[in-house]
Amino acid sequence: NRRLAKDYERLVETGEMLLYLAMSRILLRRLTRKER
Repeated sequence: NRRLAKDYERLVETGEMLLYLAMSRILLRRLTRKER
């Protein structure tokens, strides 16, 4: 069970990282569009 819990925590961490990356990309695209 501990091994599964650790793997789940890693998946959650990677999921959060992907979310932050996606959000930052969208925000950057919006900022670049406003400048043009």
